[in-house]
Amino acid sequence: MDDQLKRQMKKFGEAVNSALSDSEQIARAVDRIKEAGYETFVKFEATLGVRKQSEESSKETLAFDLDDPNPTITDDQLQQFMKELREAVKSELNSEQLVRAAAPIKENGYQPFVTLETNIRIRRPTIH
Repeated sequence: MDDQLKRQMKKFGEAVNSALSDSEQIARAVDRIKEAGYETFVKFEATLGVRKQSEESSKETLAFDLDDPNPTITDDQLQQFMKELREAVKSELNSEQLVRAAAPIKENGYQPFVTLETNIRIRRPTIH
């Protein structure tokens, strides 16, 4: 990978980090879970990459897999909160900030992508 592409990927990574960590929408979703009486821990790990653009991939946007609901959650209210959180993360990953950060990479013939692993732990506080 050439130095210019490395710099552009670094800026792209910073934009991903900023979008997720500074997101008011994500913070609100986490706060709603806490307000319902749950302890919450959210950790995002993003893997960034590029691939040469082809006709197939040129139409793609940022890639992430957040569509699968957590099957172990049976509480309907908590399921709704998790849906809100997934939608907030999706919104941030499709933000104008990331589109702008990805533009110079695309101009050089590459398709940037993000693989996001989200670790969310939610539990009712234990009463002592």
